[in-house]
Amino acid sequence: MHFEYRARIALLAALPAVGTAIGAWLDESARLGLSTWRSACRVQGISLTSVMQFTWQLLPNAILGALLGGLAVVCLGYRWRRCSRAEECLMAHVGCVLAMPLALLACSLSLPVSLMPVVDAGLGGATALLLWKLFRPQRPTAHP
Repeated sequence: MHFEYRARIALLAALPAVGTAIGAWLDESARLGLSTWRSACRVQGISLTSVMQFTWQLLPNAILGALLGGLAVVCLGYRWRRCSRAEECLMAHVGCVLAMPLALLACSLSLPVSLMPVVDAGLGGATALLLWKLFRPQRPTAHP
């Protein structure tokens, strides 16, 4: 039972990372967006401002993929709104939002591009599971 919710939260947190990876692949195949993005970030210097600016300019499909993945998590949360899975969706969504800046900075490092979706999903999943552990609702027990 416990593994089930952990796996579900980790998979939900991976949805935006999958969307981002698909969008980044489209940007790379259309106009070398990811390669240019990594080069520009390294030349400009790795800072949150430069990473965000170059992401907006060179990786629009990756941004769209991340937003669509996040929207999928929110829609699943709405669908499951009357059970504990809605709270799992909320934690997965917040985990992704908090982990995304770290994942963007990690992408600009010299790690292999093929590893970055795994790093992004791992950061989002770990953050979501930590949030779940810290803020999960306490269910009342049947016994006083």
